[in-house]
Amino acid sequence: MKCFITTLSLLLAMAVNLYSDEWDEEFGDWDFFGSKKDYREEIEKPSIEINYSFASPSMNNEVTNKNYKFSDINQIDLKLGYTDFSKIFHDSIYTGTTKSEFDYLAIKHLSKDLGSDPNQIPRFVKSWSLSIGEKNSYGYSIGNNYSINLSEASESGINYFLAESQESIDPIMNIFGKDARYSESFEAGISFEIMKSFAINSAFERTLVHPRLMFWYASLSGIIELASKSLAEGFVDKILKNSPLAVPLVNFILQNGISYGMSELRKNNVNWPVESASPFVLDNYKLGISIYF
Repeated sequence: MKCFITTLSLLLAMAVNLYSDEWDEEFGDWDFFGSKKDYREEIEKPSIEINYSFASPSMNNEVTNKNYKFSDINQIDLKLGYTDFSKIFHDSIYTGTTKSEFDYLAIKHLSKDLGSDPNQIPRFVKSWSLSIGEKNSYGYSIGNNYSINLSEASESGINYFLAESQESIDPIMNIFGKDARYSESFEAGISFEIMKSFAINSAFERTLVHPRLMFWYASLSGIIELASKSLAEGFVDKILKNSPLAVPLVNFILQNGISYGMSELRKNNVNWPVESASPFVLDNYKLGISIYF
């Protein structure tokens, strides 16, 4: 059952990709709903994103075969990068379908000092992380200043974990608490752009921290996910050609469905489908803002 979402998304994307016509790269000749349209060249803007999140760390204990739960804790992150904006106009039903790509460097800090429940078992974890990522969004433009965007993002980087209480110092945390560890994340989010230079964000993020980086095994797992997402992207491209209004929602469901399904499969085997160790799992529920210059 864990791979249901991933398998369904992959098969759906493959079916459309195999039996559809070739993708037309020229947006300018499209006829959406029989109305006049236009395509704006990409506009690149320096961007800053700041998020505060409520984190739930956990790890499967392979010795006891039980889920090892840490105390819920909070995280803050800063993302710096560039966002490419483009827009497909429509002059009758709605203003336009928007597309954006945010390439960024992220710095994150997880600590009980940022907020925690004092009634929990004091099994806190502290971490710093540095990663690079890409966020892709499709959305709906309303007028000249407003838009609603649905996004999917992925990151790769390094994490350094430290125990913040004696109760956290055990064989599990000793695996992660000595050196920097490779990590990978996915994020599903929605943002409300209330002016051209400012947006409010909400998202779910899951980070998997590898006990050890087994490069070839991790590469195999990554190729499977990349192939699935590429097929889904081809599916979305063909929908964009005929029904741009449906694209933001379809892209959000397919891309994040694949990411979530893969993360579920990797919770016990971090390099799925290869049998491997369990990762440290960090689920984040995020609120934040984006500023564009």
